Amino acid sequence: MNIAMLRVLFLRSNNFSGHIDCSGDNIGWKMLQIFDIASNNFSGKLHLTFLGTWDAMQPNPDKNQSELKDLRFEGEALDPFYYQDAIIVTIKGLEFELVKILTIFTTIDI
Repeated sequence: MNIAMLRVLFLRSNNFSGHIDCSGDNIGWKMLQIFDIASNNFSGKLHLTFLGTWDAMQPNPDKNQSELKDLRFEGEALDPFYYQDAIIVTIKGLEFELVKILTIFTTIDI
């Protein structure tokens, strides 16, 4: 697992400042679906070229809508396990708890 596989980046309410970058040899956050930096004093820049690397947030016309699944982590260490996240999303100042997140759901919460 590496940062290119990151699907959720949750930095809400932590006095975040500065800029966010994923440059250099890194290919960006192609799998990123949820990006939450709400309730901060964010003053940095988010470059359009950086946002353009978030392929998972782009519609995929080849994807069959019947393949909708929940965002989850599955593994098999000693016993098979399943982990599902719940997040709180703020939209227009209102908070919503999402307990099942469809893989097609994307949001940028600034």
